[in-house]
Amino acid sequence: MKIIRPLFISGCLFFVVPSISSATGTLAPTIVPLVNGGQANIAISNTDPNLFTVPGDRITAINSLDGGLTNQEQTESGGAILATVSKKPFTFIVETERGLNFSIRAVPREGGGANYSAGH
Repeated sequence: MKIIRPLFISGCLFFVVPSISSATGTLAPTIVPLVNGGQANIAISNTDPNLFTVPGDRITAINSLDGGLTNQEQTESGGAILATVSKKPFTFIVETERGLNFSIRAVPREGGGANYSAGH
């Protein structure tokens, strides 16, 4: 695991959660604000992979102590593809190259995977 040097950043992060707009059939983002070190509750698919990104930054580590994640892979652009088969909520920690970290309380559900993007 890569060693992360702390970087103190003030301000907020916003997690963008796409949702389907029934009128147009297109993805419309839902923004979930996060502060560095904060936590968000997010529904993730337990039947398809989910993509997490932090624009302008690279995800360097994702850790789940309770084993909720069954697979995780880095993308070339710095994101992470995550999969789970868990049916119970669990928490994982996301760390980035620039020193941001936050926890995600994942609430598994059946259905298509989603793309999540943190912004600030």
